[in-house]
Parts: sequence; C-alpha cells; structure tokens
Amino acid sequence: MRVEYDASADMTYIYLVDRIAPGEAVRQVPAEDNTAVLDYDFDGRLPGIEVFSAGRRLHPDLLGAAERIDRVPSPPNGESLGASWGAEVIWQMPSGSGLSRRCP
Repeated sequence: MRVEYDASADMTYIYLVDRIAPGEAVRQVPAEDNTAVLDYDFDGRLPGIEVFSAGRRLHPDLLGAAERIDRVPSPPNGESLGASWGAEVIWQMPSGSGLSRRCP
C-alpha cells in the first residue's frame, strides 16, 4: 500500500496495489457522503481510493507517512533552472482523482 497526500488540495490517494496503469481504473464509485471515490478495475477489484478533506478524515500518522505531492521538487544536482526545467508539467493521478503533481 502507498499513500499520496496533496495538502494544498487536502486530498489523498491510497494505492492498494503497487501500480495502477493508465486506464486500469475503469469505474469510479463515490461514497454515499461524497467523502471518497472508490476506483475499480476491469475485474471489480479495488486498486485505489481517493479521499477528500483528508486532514479531517484520516489519522495524522497516515498523513505524516504519506508521500507529499504538493511540494515542487528541486532540480537534480542543485542545477539552476534552465531550458530543460523551464516548462511546467502536471501529472494527473489515476481516474481523474483531482490530485496532481506539478514538476518544473
């Protein structure tokens, strides 16, 4: 299991498998109270869960151990920002979760 947390959006994605390939989560089912979305694969298995208002709903220990995806990574080897780091790339999380990773 792996957890990613975007504190700026207060959203968490909980991976119940090592990796979710693009298009693998084919069905999204919102929780009755719209606090989470369950992602299902072709076989009806649950590879991941996105949680909204995660700071209120999840234990602080889980959030503290989660990979933070709201922080912008530094260029490798302390390089200055140059042409190769000048464009912004947005990585969307599986199933239109709303979580994104911004990398220079």
